[in-house]
Amino acid sequence: MNAPVASGGTPEEEVILSALRTGRGWEERVREALGREPDWDILRRTAVDHGVLPFLYSRLKEAAPDRVPQAEMDRWKGMYQANARRNLVLTARLLKVLRVFEEHGIRAVPYKGPALAEAAYGDIALRTFCDLDILVRERDIPKVKELLGAGGFRERYALTKRQEKEHSKRNCEYSFEAGNGEILLDVHWGLARPYMLGKDIGGVWDRIGAGRLAGGNVFLLSDEDTLLMLCLHGTVHLWTRLGLVCDVTRFLEAHAGVDLPEVLRKAEESGLRRVLLLGLGLARDLLDAELPGEIGEEIEKDRPVGTLRTHVRSTLFRREPGLPGIRETTGFHLKAKDRIADKAGYFLIRALIPTIEDWNCVRLPDSLYFLYFLYRPLRLLGLASPPPPPDPDTR
Repeated sequence: MNAPVASGGTPEEEVILSALRTGRGWEERVREALGREPDWDILRRTAVDHGVLPFLYSRLKEAAPDRVPQAEMDRWKGMYQANARRNLVLTARLLKVLRVFEEHGIRAVPYKGPALAEAAYGDIALRTFCDLDILVRERDIPKVKELLGAGGFRERYALTKRQEKEHSKRNCEYSFEAGNGEILLDVHWGLARPYMLGKDIGGVWDRIGAGRLAGGNVFLLSDEDTLLMLCLHGTVHLWTRLGLVCDVTRFLEAHAGVDLPEVLRKAEESGLRRVLLLGLGLARDLLDAELPGEIGEEIEKDRPVGTLRTHVRSTLFRREPGLPGIRETTGFHLKAKDRIADKAGYFLIRALIPTIEDWNCVRLPDSLYFLYFLYRPLRLLGLASPPPPPDPDTR
């Protein structure tokens, strides 16, 4: 049996939660929430911060256009259209990259970004995304770098030979940019960094199938792997944005035939059981996603999942601006892990292994690379000068 749907504390939160909800009756709830006279500036900023403005605009236009001031509706329309134009530009560039890879015998799989927008929302204009993500086989990385360089992309981070070696060993992606940095592309050879995956999700490439994106033929992850990836991605980012929960909810609604017990089985094999149950639980709690009874029972039985759900719900709209601190991030990730060995491995890697952020903060020659192992724990303890705010995934 589903848990009660969460309600927002302020009129702005209530409007957003009502409009993003799945199932029947959301239209009337939106109209009721708008009757509480939300502050439109706060509502707009909150929608942007949580990455849900395009979809929220479409829901407001459908359910209650007469309850929204015309000047405000025009403002939302302009922001929606600007997002749609940017998404079209990014999608066109993505398809161009995929064609080049295909011409050179490289199988590449787009995920998140426009691929998720179409798969979950049915329209690339209804989701916000700021970069592009492609999955390739690790053996193809050298050729991928060569082709992207010839196509006008450059690596975002300049690494020494030793840093390159360590990055390849401890990470699963390279970041590229084109133009003046307005097009960002992450090339992955794994769905998550090793410290987040105790054991890699087996057979991903065997389950990849043919699909369509913006009228073009592409390869796509299976529905089961996509759902698990969404829950893992949300957990990596501590579910700090409602858009992450909305992605899971919309994907479940658009792919009602996904075999959730089978996804749970795969998650258990990879040490991601709690990660999956957390994502599904939040989709149910916050946006009324429909789940099979046995999955709901598993969510309620897992005490750490309950603790994490409570943490997310209590901080979702009340978090201070900026990224969560390293202490909160570490505690959240450790609690989301199933196995003691994975917790220990995560802690050691995060505490001791240098990252791109460390390398960017202190430039050392490869001959002095060992000093990074001393610098990282000092920085994490606040005993060394921190660098500028990092990208969320480089910490």
